[in-house]
This record gives sequence, C-alpha cells and structure tokens, in this order.
Amino acid sequence: MAEPTTRSLEEERDFLLRSIEDLDAELAAGDLSADDHERLRDDYVARAAATLRALAARTAEDEAANEAADAAADGTAGEPADEGAAGGPSRRFVWAGGLAVFAVVAGLLLANFAGERGASDALTGSIEPSLRQKNTDCQRLGAEGEMEASLSCFDEILAEDPQNVDALTYRGWYLFLTAQSAAASGVDDLALELLGRAESNLAQAVEIDPEAVEARAFRAVVFNRMGDSDASCAELAVLDTLDPPPMITDLTAALAADC
Repeated sequence: MAEPTTRSLEEERDFLLRSIEDLDAELAAGDLSADDHERLRDDYVARAAATLRALAARTAEDEAANEAADAAADGTAGEPADEGAAGGPSRRFVWAGGLAVFAVVAGLLLANFAGERGASDALTGSIEPSLRQKNTDCQRLGAEGEMEASLSCFDEILAEDPQNVDALTYRGWYLFLTAQSAAASGVDDLALELLGRAESNLAQAVEIDPEAVEARAFRAVVFNRMGDSDASCAELAVLDTLDPPPMITDLTAALAADC
C-alpha cells in the first residue's frame, strides 16, 4: 500500500477535527448520549492524534529536504546548522528525536519491570500475567509509532482492570507524545486536551501506586511541558526518594538540573 501523501494526511486531519466538533454539537443538542459521545470522541481523538503524528513526521522530512536543497543552492551544504534559533527546524528535529529515544527507552523499561514484578510486589494495579504481557504489547505498538493502536490496546486493559498502573502510566505517556505531534502541527487546542488527558492518566497511576517511578518521571515531563516547573520539580523530588533506576535518572537529569 502506498504511503499517504501530505495532502491526504491534511484532509484526514481536517475531517477528524470537524467530526470531533460535530460530536460536541450533537451532544449539546441532545442528539447523542453522553456515553456514545465519549466513546466516539475518544476514537476520533486517537485517530486525529495518529494522523497528526504522521503529518508532523512528514513535515519534518519535507523541511529537512528543503533545508538540504537550500544549502546546496547557496553553497552552504556541510556547514553546521543553526540549532540555537528558537523554533528553527534543527531545534524541532532534536526535540522530536529526543522524544523518540525517550519512547523507546520507556518501552525497554516497561518490558523489564513487567518481567521482574512478582506476586509479592506491592503494586496496587493488576499483575495478572496475561495483562502484564498485553501491557508490553501495547507499549511496543506505541514505541513503533502505532499510537492509535497503542491507545486502544491500553483501553482494553483498563476496561478489564481500571486500576492497572502500567496501562495508566504508558497510556498517559503516549498521549503526551501525541500532544507533541498536535502542537508541532499547530493544532494547539487538541494538544492541550491531550496534555490534560495525559496528566490525568498519570495522576491516576500515582494515586494508585505512589511509588510508581515511571509515572512520577513521566508526570514530571508532562508538567514541565505544561509550563508548571514547580509541579515538575515536586514530582522529581518525590522520585528521588524512591531510588529510581539509572535509566530513569538519566532521562530526567535535564529536568532535575533546572530545579
């Protein structure tokens, strides 16, 4: 199957965003039940987030190609790119690359922690082996960029076990990543909504298991992105008391340096 074009992705984005608005209007008019509205809206939001992520990646590729072409045309090919320019393409690429690395490392953490947890662990959420494996599978989908499938997968776990800490934690993290894609595409309202949902999932995870180091670390990142440095630093302070593994401290070191 041919890869979608930038135009087709933009059309899909516009369609999904209009559909979300239509659902809200139908709810307000009483033409749609609250349950149906929530179910359909969640589906459209997940699909819109996946489309925005694909569009952001395509836009980054196009910008990189244009930069290379411009550099070749003016004879500056091979010179260092200006990464200090606020909002410039190079900075966006570094930020996107950092998130991708963070996502992959997070996947390794989930697979490792899920395999180490035993029946005697003090985790409040389910440690049913089948759900543990499904959590790993859901997270792997997200690490591979299949955000819509990943979020739906976590939803299935939470439908069976609403207090599953791993599912809440990593659903929150991948919502954060899709919020970044929405922001990169200029859809700020959706980005804010996704950020709020991400924080809500992570807050639930922390409430269920106050010692969930992954949830604490991810929540610190989300608070930082929301501009709440005090809340981010507070999460990092708690995290520091939980003796997090080196992978987590390495990932949060840049945030901690600002606290």
